[in-house]
Amino acid sequence: PTPPPTPTPNQAPAEGLTLLEQAIARRAALRSQIERSDFREAAEGGNDAAVDLPRPMLRSPGFDFSFSGLKTAVALEVERRGTLSEQDVRDIAASFEAAATDALVVRTLRALRAEALDRLVVVGGVAANARLRSQFESMAGKRGFQVTFPPLRFCTDNAAMIAAAAARLLDRGQSDGLELNAFSRAPLERAVGPRLATS
Repeated sequence: PTPPPTPTPNQAPAEGLTLLEQAIARRAALRSQIERSDFREAAEGGNDAAVDLPRPMLRSPGFDFSFSGLKTAVALEVERRGTLSEQDVRDIAASFEAAATDALVVRTLRALRAEALDRLVVVGGVAANARLRSQFESMAGKRGFQVTFPPLRFCTDNAAMIAAAAARLLDRGQSDGLELNAFSRAPLERAVGPRLATS
């Protein structure tokens, strides 16, 4: 049987970025939809101090991330401004990016210290973010740890990995109905077996 979903503090920052894009797209007079690449370009042209956004969970114990407060703050700011100018979009995007990356870097550094680790590998779609890369590289130089990023072409969304695992299951004749629930923390080996998980 499929185990029940385990509650998590919140969605990944990449999902927060997607939700922010959707909120801006609904309000902006620029176009009906903002592609993620355009959003990142907008962030590069904005003032990252234009909007005073919260840095989630900086003082909370542990290593979890939660971006619910940040996303709510952005949604309220978008609502407050109404129709957004091009500069508004740039400033909100840059301010969001700064807040999200600050939180990621601070809490990751806390985990490195607590576990006495001297190597960090940043992967997934978020690893493509230039600001995040720059901050981690700067901190690595200051704190004396090694940080590694995959080439940009390999910094893909986790959905690609899930699709690959699903393809393996389908090849084995396994499928599920629409009643299947999600379980975000199931080990990959449980789904596809240890041999396929490492191949």
